[in-house]
Amino acid sequence: MLGILGAYDGKPQPELGANLTLNGLIQFLAAIAQFSFSYPLARGLGQLKWLWFLPRDPRPLRDFEAYDDACRGSWGSLQLVARLRGSGMQNRLVTQVAALILSSAILSGPFTQQALKFDTTTLSPSPNGTATLNKVSTMSRSANGVFRIEDSDSISMRSALFHAAQATTSRFRPNIAPLVPSCTTTTCSWEPYTTLGICGKLVNMTATNLTGTKVHRDFTLAAIDLHLNNTFFYTSASRDAEVQSTLATLLEPVSYVLVYSHTEPSVEQPEDLMQASGAEFTVAYSDGNVDMVTQAKTTNIDKFKFLVLQFFFCTRSFQTRVVNGVPETKELGREIRVLSSAAATMNFGWNTDMGSSFSGPQFESPCPGTIMNQSQVFAPPPGAQDGQRFTIDACTGLLASGEMIVSASGMAMYVDKAGYLTNTGILSDAVRLALQGGSNSRTVDQAAQWKNMELLVNNVADSLTNMLRESGPSFVGNEDGILEGIAYARLPIIRVRWGWLVLAMVQVVMCAVILGIVIRVTSTSNVEARKDSSIAALCALDADVKEKLGPWLNIAEAKKGSALLKVRLEKTDKGYQLCFVDEPTTA
Repeated sequence: MLGILGAYDGKPQPELGANLTLNGLIQFLAAIAQFSFSYPLARGLGQLKWLWFLPRDPRPLRDFEAYDDACRGSWGSLQLVARLRGSGMQNRLVTQVAALILSSAILSGPFTQQALKFDTTTLSPSPNGTATLNKVSTMSRSANGVFRIEDSDSISMRSALFHAAQATTSRFRPNIAPLVPSCTTTTCSWEPYTTLGICGKLVNMTATNLTGTKVHRDFTLAAIDLHLNNTFFYTSASRDAEVQSTLATLLEPVSYVLVYSHTEPSVEQPEDLMQASGAEFTVAYSDGNVDMVTQAKTTNIDKFKFLVLQFFFCTRSFQTRVVNGVPETKELGREIRVLSSAAATMNFGWNTDMGSSFSGPQFESPCPGTIMNQSQVFAPPPGAQDGQRFTIDACTGLLASGEMIVSASGMAMYVDKAGYLTNTGILSDAVRLALQGGSNSRTVDQAAQWKNMELLVNNVADSLTNMLRESGPSFVGNEDGILEGIAYARLPIIRVRWGWLVLAMVQVVMCAVILGIVIRVTSTSNVEARKDSSIAALCALDADVKEKLGPWLNIAEAKKGSALLKVRLEKTDKGYQLCFVDEPTTA
């Protein structure tokens, strides 16, 4: 029993088969242990019963009944401890200890059962639980020289941008949670991992690139003209005074926000960043309401400021766990560094090969042969696991860049007088709210503008990273796209409370000691082992004792007589007999 308990201590509840539980097995073994010490101990008490009558001082015959009751149960054993009197200290002490051990047999089962405790506060790996999360080491839609776009790619891109825009403008605080892992239990953990993702950066172009700003000022004027034409049928041919006056009355005051991408970088950047660029947007926004309808608009363009939103393909490392059903992900590092590249850039708007593939007389493939089956290899973040390789297929990366540019570019125009908003593109209105505020508050200080835009850039990068990871299992060659972790459950763990087994161990040890003493005392007393049954006791009574007990059918009288009779075990010609001793009375 101790071996079994030691083997399962600290382990989950075992499946023993045949509907047998560990509790049941221990209870069964405890019953065997109880029998193993109580039966021989009862037999030992039976021998001590005869030895009790050996000393010179006679004993009450009723002591025989006390010994018999002690052999039958705990109550009788306790009564024997209290009843023994007289000389023979050694025999009495041994008998009383044996009776106490025998009376404690009733406690061995419950005590042994208390030794087992099932601890449900400790988490252990669940044999049936699963823990998985998505990551991307290879981003590709190309296989065997064939490039195929998934039907859901465009929708996934737009959904990720919408999610980032909505999350940013709801409270203007970080709330794009990393991709939720799959954990079938309440607690899961994974080793640190690295995945391809998107990293973002915000640049104040007005303060850093005045020459580039001139180019974007001209583009902004043309874009506003185009937007007014599409929205209000405003054309250069209709710029007479009457039309301009009508539009000025309708559209003043107005604030503008433009989000657009150029065919070349807006700001200077290292070659690594050029190669890794996924999209770059220039944001032109009016610092307050401006008149862009009348001839004064050329002057009012000076009221516009310019920011650049940069998004790069990169590698990002995370540590993820699920605690009590709540996922927790901590970013460990990120890296924007291309180790080798077949394409000059992943930015769709800057790549001349991609531009030519859409300009031919017959459009046959979204990916030109010059970059088919080419890829970029990215470096992992510092401290990431060695030997990992992160690649992006050139066609896949460029088409993803193009989808992002088309989906995010646009313009928002807000008319204070009418409370009217017109906008195109997914990000334009989110940018407007970040820079110019909403209808209830039209003032955003410069520090808050920068903070809001940084938040938007980070949320877009995080949302697009989640999108890539969600698509991970569908990418060609991304065999390790599903990372398995460890699912934990609060399984009942066996804890053995060894203190509750002390009684059982004491019982067994004391039983062996007492039996040894009984054997020793029997040997030194020159008395053979006697049967402890009542029949043997009846046969051992001499004629005087039987006569004084009276009729055997009157049990009450016999018990009363046994309390008054003093007997002693003596050896006669008929063997050992309980002989009557007539004690003299004192005057």
